[in-house]
Amino acid sequence: AAATKPENLIEAGRMLIREAYREGKMNAAYAGYTDLTESYVAEHTSVLGDRTRLAVCITVFDETADALRQTLEAIAEDVTHLRIPAEEVLACVVVDGRAHMTDSVARYLDDMGVVDLSALGDDIEARGGDGGDVDDIDGAAGASDVEVHVFENPMVRFFDHTADDAELPLMVAIKERHGGQVNSHRFFFDGLCKRVEPDYVVLLDAGTVLRPGAMQALVRELETRPRVGGCCGELRVARPPCADIVSAAQHFDLKLTHVLTAPADSALGFVASLPAAFSCYRYKAIKGAPVRKYVRADKEGVATALDANVYLGAHRLLAYEVLAQDDCDYMLSYVPAAKADAAARGSLVGLVTQRRRQLNGEYAALLYQLMSFPRLMTHASHSAGRKFLLLLQLLSQLAACALSWFAVGAAYLVVRLVLLSAAASWLPLPTHATSGILAAYAALSLVQAVYA
Repeated sequence: AAATKPENLIEAGRMLIREAYREGKMNAAYAGYTDLTESYVAEHTSVLGDRTRLAVCITVFDETADALRQTLEAIAEDVTHLRIPAEEVLACVVVDGRAHMTDSVARYLDDMGVVDLSALGDDIEARGGDGGDVDDIDGAAGASDVEVHVFENPMVRFFDHTADDAELPLMVAIKERHGGQVNSHRFFFDGLCKRVEPDYVVLLDAGTVLRPGAMQALVRELETRPRVGGCCGELRVARPPCADIVSAAQHFDLKLTHVLTAPADSALGFVASLPAAFSCYRYKAIKGAPVRKYVRADKEGVATALDANVYLGAHRLLAYEVLAQDDCDYMLSYVPAAKADAAARGSLVGLVTQRRRQLNGEYAALLYQLMSFPRLMTHASHSAGRKFLLLLQLLSQLAACALSWFAVGAAYLVVRLVLLSAAASWLPLPTHATSGILAAYAALSLVQAVYA
């Protein structure tokens, strides 16, 4: 359900948007992200203020309004616990493709007085904005060049499920075409962060619900440890039902990652995967080369199969580039006090698709780290002891990768030996039955290897 607001406030927000269009102070269409950076200075000033210390990016694809509402309300409530004033926090909702935006999300944003849907028009030829009336907007750029529509509200108050003073500045960017999560982050970094120069940036997905104090813990980690360039917390499955095997499997996988892998990696100074659904970076640490390499595939495309697979796990690439940045000694850490709930994949097909992308991206990212490791050793400013620890971490990751190649064969051998031992002792299965079971298992293993 959309957040309830008094009707007079809703209408007042819409009137302000229309008045901004009539006076030429607001332009909803931009031909590109560079154009947005240059034009935003003169045309959008109310939401930015004099200084923005924390910028939060929420990416939306086809999520429901309820998922977006829960994420925004959790952010607004957590902002009240920060030592940063609400006026110095900016939340940016990036919708990945107008055609993919659900009707419930459109109505929710319109009801909050943030977006005026009539300004977008019904088709691409009618979209744009040059200061004319909202209901009759001609594109300042060519209609086919429109990339993103930007709306803002300098202070949005959330009345449902939060304290009365839970409010924050809100910007909504509706991309004209679907471009993927990296493309959405490209708008956030190239189109917004270059302008506002925040101290810290937080990356979230719509549907990720921060637990109380989560964002505060991440920001405190960066404030108290200047050498930490990025950090993440524990991402959990929201209330996984015991009877749902798909949700339970994701819950177990996330718990295993955050209980064993992430703390060990954090002790060595390099958490290889800061999930794009819940992570926080020091903007100074990612500004420049790390962000350029992170969005390079979106700008220039990919030339090789390895590049294509590396960008399946682009968040791993961004984390590694922060660690290996020239003349810097930034580390990446895990903050166990920061917790957030994420929606689980609802179907087995969706889970298998997600895991295939994760495994391919993880393997390709490991190869990228191996090939770039000499650059880390020679150009980064880490101490000799830190570089030795990073070398041990890389060797352990290579060993785990090598073992994974033989995991299917090892499992086959275990099953075969167990069945043969059972057939020889207390379960005298016929030879052809044992062979049939082993053949079926071999076929399933082959199918798993092909689809993985």
